[in-house]
Amino acid sequence: MKRLAVLLCLGMLSSMPAAASPAHAFVALGDFTVNVPHTARRSSYVVVSLSANVATPFAERFQALLPRIKGMVFQELYRMAQAGHLTHNPQIHDIQTATHAVLDRLQLEGVQEVVVLKLLRS
Repeated sequence: MKRLAVLLCLGMLSSMPAAASPAHAFVALGDFTVNVPHTARRSSYVVVSLSANVATPFAERFQALLPRIKGMVFQELYRMAQAGHLTHNPQIHDIQTATHAVLDRLQLEGVQEVVVLKLLRS
């Protein structure tokens, strides 16, 4: 009787449709450490960890451009630090907006959102 139940279950599993591939992929942009100007002589920095939610058909192209994207994102974060936007109370929304601006300049398709995974300030 057990053998019949196992065979029935196996038959049911083989008739189930295969899982569809996900419609999006999270691509890690990495950790960025940016020196922040400080009025005291003590050094200060911000660590930002970013990931991008990219539509699956565009993920391969996004991965191919990742070194360029990382460089441009770092430049934007550095510009924000020099302008004082990361000095006292860095805002996640500002970092997401700046990263989206970089991706828009590259005219990348398929980027649905930028996620700030970590934001540390020393």
